[in-house]
Amino acid sequence: MLQDHYAKINTNPKNCNCDKLLVTYHTIVSLPNKSCQLSQFYKTHYIWPHCWATVVSQYHSILKPHHRHVNIRYRRHFKLIGSSTKAMRRLQQQQQRLKRKRHTPPINYESLEELSLRHLFQSIQLRHDLLFDPYLSFRPNHDGRFGREKWSKAEHYWKQLYVAFLRPHKSSLVWIKTMIQELARILISLIHPFKNLPISGASFCWDWPSQVTAQEVYQVLDPQLILQQLKPGTVFQMDSQVNWLTFILSALCPINSRNQLELMRNYFSQKKYVKALKQCFQLLEIIKLDCANRVLRHYRYYLLATCASLEYKSFISQYSSIETVVQWLKGSWQRNPEQPYYAGLVHLVTDDEEIIRDLQLDSLPFPVTLKYDQKRLINQFRYDFQHMMWVAIVMTAYRHLNVEMKTTNLSACFKQQLKEIKPVSFSQLSQVLCQDKDKLIFWEAWLSHNLKPSSSLFQLIYRRVCQQLIYFTQHGYRCSANSQSLGIEQEIESLGKKLKMVADLNLDTFCGLYKSIVLYSCEKQQ
Repeated sequence: MLQDHYAKINTNPKNCNCDKLLVTYHTIVSLPNKSCQLSQFYKTHYIWPHCWATVVSQYHSILKPHHRHVNIRYRRHFKLIGSSTKAMRRLQQQQQRLKRKRHTPPINYESLEELSLRHLFQSIQLRHDLLFDPYLSFRPNHDGRFGREKWSKAEHYWKQLYVAFLRPHKSSLVWIKTMIQELARILISLIHPFKNLPISGASFCWDWPSQVTAQEVYQVLDPQLILQQLKPGTVFQMDSQVNWLTFILSALCPINSRNQLELMRNYFSQKKYVKALKQCFQLLEIIKLDCANRVLRHYRYYLLATCASLEYKSFISQYSSIETVVQWLKGSWQRNPEQPYYAGLVHLVTDDEEIIRDLQLDSLPFPVTLKYDQKRLINQFRYDFQHMMWVAIVMTAYRHLNVEMKTTNLSACFKQQLKEIKPVSFSQLSQVLCQDKDKLIFWEAWLSHNLKPSSSLFQLIYRRVCQQLIYFTQHGYRCSANSQSLGIEQEIESLGKKLKMVADLNLDTFCGLYKSIVLYSCEKQQ
């Protein structure tokens, strides 16, 4: 008896439904003789589409020539499973969300939900960011590549909406319908934006018209009623909705955005509905940003005070493995048994791949307990450390050439020149170091060698800087015992303060966990 060795594919286009995501294929359970009908002896399997090529190649390798009825040309016509399973229902819902997202305005209810009270008070990352930026506030993100892509998608959406107003038909009206629904949802979220505050007694002035209810919002912004006016032979009038919308936004709009409100009103009066609606959604975003920033200013100290407890509860509920924490502490203990925690934190900043390779150091895993500061430690703080290192090395050469000058003078005049030079420009650095043209080649080669982690000078300064950073991170001030100046004392103090803030908050959260790991490790060694 042969089993699971013959594949049969339903290639009937009537049965295919290419919107689904799971493919079904049939394999022969038994084959009494070669002349029987294969369709009578098969069982059904479900696979993902990206696995199909592997299945076909496997069956092609074992089928006999007269039984190879697997035809890859009909791959797009495979019969696909229905929506009977939970997985399929989730996939269908995801597809529906993607289709809806295509017709959703760039400023919508879900995007503005990031500014809601629920999201603000549940965000641990926001608390960590507040620690380093006391004046942190929200603004639209139009920076970098993400900002350009966001702007491009927004412009594409408003062009599509313009086409929908210009030539309304069944397929284009979904753009207008979705836009009206999103507008209603955002307005309803603004009825009570400061509801369920964590501390009783705090109140914010809010001028939402008391007579306007959620039911009225749905009645005025009824998609079916508005879409009926777009049918051929009817006059499209939105005067009542425009006046009602302007009345609400006038009460909520910040003073510095009154010009945009007037611009929206003028666009509506000129029948430029798409431009007016674009201004309307931008105003709604400004109002939500203003609400979030007011809460952020008022509850800053509360958010910081509750950071440790909230982060620990989240950690307990989400993570079942602390292997990265154990390995991080263990590796740091081996490198610096006197201050394993502070040394481990500093080395997460200072040790990149090049330094680990050239100094032959053990790489430390990034602990999950520091995940909310990972980007800050690895990107921002590491950049500060690398800049500090090359400044210290360049100033060592400058001090050698200018023995008679004091360190304060070096810091005052030379550092200002270094700010305008990129670290990789050895020719510019050599020209700043030495005005003698005959020595420029020597100093350029000297810089090229010593600014690499493989040089002995780099390694010497690396160890001294790490020692000072570890001491500052633990105690909050520089070590007075080390009197030898590197010329970067201000930079060490600046980075040390940032590292100490990370260390203090992290210890407030996970000090008990770290102690338990250390005690367990000690008992295990004994």
